[in-house]
Parts: sequence; structure tokens; C-alpha cells
Amino acid sequence: MKTNWFTDLAIEAAATTGEETAGVESTTRYHGPLTINSIRIVTPEGEAALGRPRGRYCTVTLPRDFHSGSDAYEDVAQVLAQLFRELLPAKPGCVLVVGLGNAGITPDALGPSTAQRILVTRHLTAADKKMREIFCPVASICPGVLGQTGLESAELVRGAVEILQPVAVIGVDALAARGIERLCCTIQLTDTGLLPGGGIGNSRQELSESTLGVPVVGIGVPTVISADTLASDLHEKTGGDSRSGSSSSPYGSFYVAPKEMDSANRRFSRLLADAVNLALQPSLTLEDLRYYLED
Repeated sequence: MKTNWFTDLAIEAAATTGEETAGVESTTRYHGPLTINSIRIVTPEGEAALGRPRGRYCTVTLPRDFHSGSDAYEDVAQVLAQLFRELLPAKPGCVLVVGLGNAGITPDALGPSTAQRILVTRHLTAADKKMREIFCPVASICPGVLGQTGLESAELVRGAVEILQPVAVIGVDALAARGIERLCCTIQLTDTGLLPGGGIGNSRQELSESTLGVPVVGIGVPTVISADTLASDLHEKTGGDSRSGSSSSPYGSFYVAPKEMDSANRRFSRLLADAVNLALQPSLTLEDLRYYLED
């Protein structure tokens, strides 16, 4: 039976192809409580094997009990900030942060929740030269979803890019995972952009350098898993054969989120926003961010 499992995570796609795949380079390292897996797809063969475009994919796995009160919080935020910097272009200029998703649906609210915590500075640096010595110019938008606006997120982002002429776009979105153990404890960063809705088979227009004309860094946390996949895994663990879903499966259009999704959104939107802010404003500390954001 043909596999119909969806995942936005490159690390899960790589796991299905075996340990060595032509055109795919993979390394794993550890930093404190973090496990950092880096995948680079370098050839068309690698693209075909993983079903993803060439580029860099970094997967950061955190302990499930990690939160903002942890002793390691600042260190983790700084590590994530450095990973973001490595994916962003080195040239100075405005960066546009885009919070993708529907703020009214909890498993899809990560993007808007993160964007609301971004330190927006473009208006300050444009109005006062002295501010340019303190801040890098940053703008942020939450384009909503097609059902709310009648416009594709990519269309609104493209309009903002035309006006701002940023050096890069950072897109934040909720993702879908293949494995339940990945939910709400994994962060994926990539320089290939984002395909909103791709993980749940509802793909919209992609946000990438080819569609926007500027580099796009995609950031996401898996918040849902398909019921089809979950049922298959449970069936296998209880002694049956693992069965993938077909297009006719009654579970194929259902997606499941953890019951603690509210608290997970708060934790991850805070962490991702802190890391992005630190990456874009290297002269500031977390204490500075708390002051400017009145947090």
C-alpha cells in the first residue's frame, strides 16, 4: 500500500531512506540539553530521495520539560540565535519576520504568537540615525490565512517584500511530524523557505528565494501528527503490521495535537522570538529585550 504519511521534518524524511543517501550530508552534535542534527542536500539525487529542495536543514531537539525558567534557557536561546545567523545572509539591511498560520487555531498559532514578540525596529532606524547604531532594522507581519483574508500568505508577503526590499525573510510556522516523539520538542531551521500547509497535505504558495527574490529562512515546530500515522503506529506497537494510510483512509484528513498545546505555544513562541531577536540584534542581551518589549 502506498505511503501517505506527511512530515515537514527533513530529519524524518532522511530516516526513511537509510543511513547513507547519495547527495545528503548529515552530522549530529550536542550542546548542553540540545541535540543538533544538520542535514545538507547537495544534489538532485538527494532532493529526490528526501523530497525536499537543496539546502541546509537543522533540527534542534529539546527536553520536553524545557521552559523559560530553566537555568539553560539563555544558553539555548543564544545557540539558536547563532544557528539563525548561520542561515541568514551576511550583508546588512532590513529583515522581514513573517508569522504564518491562524492565530485562532491553537496548533496553528505558533507563527503569529512568535511574530508578536519580535522587536520591530525599522520605523526607529528610518526616523533617527542614532537608532541605527543600536538596532538593526526589522519589520514583522502576520498575513493570516486564505480563509480569513481571501489572499494567499505568499501574496501578502510578496507585497511587503516589494515595499521593504529586505535582505532576507524569516518565516515562522507550525509543522507536522511523522513521529509523535517529535511533537512540541523539536525545532527545524532551513534556508530553503517554507511551504505553508505542506505537512497536512494542504499546500499553499511557497515562501522561498525563487518566489520572493530574497533569501528565506524557515523556522518551525511540529505541533500536529496525522491520525492515520498515529493509528498505524499504535497498530504496529500492539503487534499488528504497520499500515500506511491511503487516500481513502477515514483518518487521512484528521490531525492530532497534544493537549498541552496552549502552554507549548507560549514556550516556543517565546524561545523562538528571543532567539530571532538575539540573532538580528547582536548588541542586545536577553535583559535588554525584556526591557524593550516590556516583558
